[in-house]
Amino acid sequence: MKTKTLRSTALATLFLLSASPLFAATIVVNSNITTNTTWTKNNVYILSGYVYVINNATLTIEAGTVIQGDSLTKGSLIITRGAKINAIGTPCSPIVFTSVKGPGLRQRGDWGGLILLGFAQTNAPGDTLHIEGITPNQYTIFGGGKNPNCGGGICPNNSDNSGTLKHVRIEFAGIALAPNNEVNGLMLGGVGSGTTIEYIQVSYANDDSYEWFGGTVNAKYLISYAALDDDFDTDNGFSGKVQFGLIMRDPAVADVSGSKAFESDNDPSGSGNTPKTSCIFQNITALAGASVTTNPNYRNGIHARRNTEMKMYNSIMLGFGTTSHAAILIDGCATMTNCAASPHVRNSYIHNSSGNYRGYTPSGCSDQSAAETALTTSGNVFSTTYTGVINDPDFPAAGPNDFIPAPSNPLPSANTSLYTGGFWTSVTYVGAFNPAGDTWAGDWTDFSPTTTSYPSSGINLAPTITVVSTTPKICPNSGAIDISVSGGTAPYSYLWSNGATTQDLTGVSNGNYTVTVYNSGGFCSATKTKIKVANEKPLFTSCSKTSTSITLNWAANVHSAVNNYELRYRKVGTTTWGSWITTGKVLSYTVTGLLPNTSYEFQLRGKCTSGNTSNSSNFTCSTNPRLADDTPVTMAIQAYPNPSQGEFRISLEGYAPGTLVSLTITNALGQQVLTLSQVDATAETMVSLGDVAPGIYLLEVNDGTNSLFEQLVVTQ
Repeated sequence: MKTKTLRSTALATLFLLSASPLFAATIVVNSNITTNTTWTKNNVYILSGYVYVINNATLTIEAGTVIQGDSLTKGSLIITRGAKINAIGTPCSPIVFTSVKGPGLRQRGDWGGLILLGFAQTNAPGDTLHIEGITPNQYTIFGGGKNPNCGGGICPNNSDNSGTLKHVRIEFAGIALAPNNEVNGLMLGGVGSGTTIEYIQVSYANDDSYEWFGGTVNAKYLISYAALDDDFDTDNGFSGKVQFGLIMRDPAVADVSGSKAFESDNDPSGSGNTPKTSCIFQNITALAGASVTTNPNYRNGIHARRNTEMKMYNSIMLGFGTTSHAAILIDGCATMTNCAASPHVRNSYIHNSSGNYRGYTPSGCSDQSAAETALTTSGNVFSTTYTGVINDPDFPAAGPNDFIPAPSNPLPSANTSLYTGGFWTSVTYVGAFNPAGDTWAGDWTDFSPTTTSYPSSGINLAPTITVVSTTPKICPNSGAIDISVSGGTAPYSYLWSNGATTQDLTGVSNGNYTVTVYNSGGFCSATKTKIKVANEKPLFTSCSKTSTSITLNWAANVHSAVNNYELRYRKVGTTTWGSWITTGKVLSYTVTGLLPNTSYEFQLRGKCTSGNTSNSSNFTCSTNPRLADDTPVTMAIQAYPNPSQGEFRISLEGYAPGTLVSLTITNALGQQVLTLSQVDATAETMVSLGDVAPGIYLLEVNDGTNSLFEQLVVTQ
């Protein structure tokens, strides 16, 4: 693997253009990004020091790319106001920000973190702040204030767009500049609602997983795993919406500052500055990792303080709080007043093993009683029941199925009236996951990143599908497809285009089939199309003939699958087939009683227990001309007078007494002009063609097995 340090954006661009996609390079990025730049998955990028994206530039990161943060230099990526990041991963190829250290050596605080700054509103005086964790400079400012101005646009710009983060993992981030002044996993300062943030996992953060400072950005599908301090921290007037979030803690690990799932302030002083911190979180599953946490630094599930108006609705919270710390703490008289007017928690399941559900500090606030009433009359379920709520709430997580609500759980249904005001997906369940099964946290996530090995050529979690064999359809629904799957994450699940969910396909008809294979998480998949099941049908190979018979031969390609065969024929140029003749389970058959020097078409089909094979392709063979010394046939037709003006006497020879036959007369176009059935073969039959046109007609005599033919000539 090559290593190259890039000290300017121009050099970075030059190197990326010249690097072969077949050979991964390690690229050290240690200077600001000033122009539109793309990072590709065939390289590994190392952040050295604070790397700012400035000058309204856009950093695009290809799906599957790995970005590592250097520890010694506190490697961090900061998207400044007006700049953008477009890091759009996929369920099969997430983008990963992680430690530069190898498997088994990674730990919290190995690097800085990812920071997005925008022009949306804050409640700070002057509407601007500097992001915490970094010494203030010209690039750390955020919010809508005009120092510097909003790029000549609206100030603040609440629909500001800082780009897109989707299917992104952030691991082992978080470095402190000073106590209570840290870079978190994902920090969002004044980020506007034009920004897209979905499917993000922050794992093993050394402080908070997520922290919002003002702004209006919305988000869905967020995961905070094994953070040190808080999971979702909101400040300075953040007013966005977040839906479908998972929090899982290590119950033995907490910060000395006191760890919580939610910590929320209006601002550091608890003022009434507007806009108020009024964010809403819905469908959150927050797990302390055990029914009782073991680290004494654990505090609350929700710490609402300093005049905040944050909300959590339709959610699940298990294991938070202790005997001395309530699961929900309403801190401050102003915060209690806010809670009394509009409760911070609604329609949620709140567990605490000791029954310490709600706490208020300081005591004696005038609205404490009203806040208590609001929390206890808003559809919340407070319970000591921990087991049987979700499948496995204990740390560590084995995978997304752990977080699905357990059968016969005590959870309330969602209050769908709370999904108002746009953005929300209306669902009928509380918590982040559908009890019927949910895949949004599958495949792209990693719940054991300390030991993960990252490929140098990009992450691709998709399974590979190989068609091992196909069995053609012979008898009805006898086709089959055998596939093998490698790569990805087993156990796999399968979906075929005909609705089948098995690995291999059996008992199908001929045609093209498509299969989609899903990893164990059910989110990342691969598809293979146009897998063909052929239609195997009987195949004529040759014929031999006399003037009145044809012996047909066919291949044994369907022989083992059929019980016997049937054959039918017609004269070339006619449209009506004769009846099917059973030949037995043989590979040849002789048709007798044919006209000399005449071409016939034949079809063959196999008889199966379940039905018939498809008909063979038409096969043409002609009888020989009759020679003078041909041996007479056993059965014969005598027609006289012939020619005549349409009146013929027909007598048949060689038929056993009692034999009944049918007589069919057709013209040169193959059209029937006369049909007689149930004719005694041993008696003479008078045939009158009436007013037919002069010409040559064909008489066919059929006894149900053989046909005899004779030409009839009609004159004026």
